[in-house]
Amino acid sequence: MDFELLDLNETPKIPWRNGAGLMREIAIEPRGAAPDAMDWKFSWAETIKDSPFSSFPGIDRSIVLLRGAGLRLRFADEAMNVSFDDPLRPFSFQGEAKIHAELIDGPAENLSILLSRDRYWTSVTWVDTGDDVPAADTLLILCMTGAVRVSRGDLAPINLRAQQGALWRKGASGLRIEAVPPGGRAVAVGLKSRQESR
Repeated sequence: MDFELLDLNETPKIPWRNGAGLMREIAIEPRGAAPDAMDWKFSWAETIKDSPFSSFPGIDRSIVLLRGAGLRLRFADEAMNVSFDDPLRPFSFQGEAKIHAELIDGPAENLSILLSRDRYWTSVTWVDTGDDVPAADTLLILCMTGAVRVSRGDLAPINLRAQQGALWRKGASGLRIEAVPPGGRAVAVGLKSRQESR
């Protein structure tokens, strides 16, 4: 079961074109794909001032709050507002939606998940004790604080520190995450093919 080790501490921050934030690309499939040709993309986004969200036609988006008080999202087309302020509640929406993001209380950092429409669905699990990870066609485990240990019976344990991760592009099953005290915490993002789930 092949996997890639990732280290966001060594991943450059790229300024957004509108100057409202910074982005660190975690992974994209296929590698190097353009937005209109990708299957999925994970990135770490840091919003530093109020701004509109970029448009991604044909893409389903999910965001997970990682740090900060969060964002207030104003949807122009639906005339509704959403408070994105709970790390345990990922927020999903269509990439075409016209959204203006306002900081609730200072900069906010989130995990951005972009999926090709109707091809994948995603699940997000926070781990701060010990948990088995559901099987997935693609799996990202990202350590947020402290350290965590990822294990499976036939694998040597994988030790991750804060802002380090492991990515399985071609499927993963039977994994368990153990938080290393004190303060170990990780987020696990699994992608499943919608065709296989029918």
